[in-house]
Amino acid sequence: MSTYVGAQRVDSQWFVPLVEDPRRPVAVLGMPHAGGGCATFTDCAALLSPRTAMWGLNLPGRQARFGEPVRTDLDGLVAELTGDVRKFADRPYVLFGYCSGALLAFLVARAVRTAGLPAPRALVVASYPPPQFARPPADLHRLDSDGFWTRTILSGGFPAPLAAEPDFRAVFEPALRGDFELLAGFRYVDEPPLDTPVVAITGRADETLRPVQLAPWADQTSAEFTLRVVDADHWVLDNAVDRVADVLDQVSRG
Repeated sequence: MSTYVGAQRVDSQWFVPLVEDPRRPVAVLGMPHAGGGCATFTDCAALLSPRTAMWGLNLPGRQARFGEPVRTDLDGLVAELTGDVRKFADRPYVLFGYCSGALLAFLVARAVRTAGLPAPRALVVASYPPPQFARPPADLHRLDSDGFWTRTILSGGFPAPLAAEPDFRAVFEPALRGDFELLAGFRYVDEPPLDTPVVAITGRADETLRPVQLAPWADQTSAEFTLRVVDADHWVLDNAVDRVADVLDQVSRG
């Protein structure tokens, strides 16, 4: 049985087009927060200019790929995503990581450089600390369900209104737990800065991450670094999606 997002058949492809015309001149490849799926970026996609196509990362264990086992091998996943980026090499593209997806987008940007592929026009990261200071929880995925959700809610790692609903917990827990296991394998390795511009977005009312904590993203690029502070909390795609879309449109123009 095939799965569709809008009019697009997605099945098991890594990146799903979220606009009717995915061949627009610039592609934005969105990588969601832990537990999130490709539809995380649907509202943002609708606000982008007609020249920019949003594609959402279609990870196993959720939404269109709900029946597949989650991925917990970080290096293996980065390698597969990097290989898939090759199909966007014929046009400008932007890597956009949201919350923990920012870490994945950063690792893909590094792997793209190592593979000798065309670099993204920009790396946009939202609501996540610089990788040299990122400390994903090492044991969260091993806790029982009650302990898992208590820690997740306290750390702000999942939208509280959804986490408060038992039915939502049952649906989201396998993917969320798997993503935390995936992130637990991260160990920062020092490499030369990217030559790709980096834009970091944070919410002014984010209680878990202050703007000053995102400033060291500047150390990850030898090109331009920009910090954008928007009127939102941690979940900027919920509270300030129009501002995020504006940023993506601006970097897409180069």
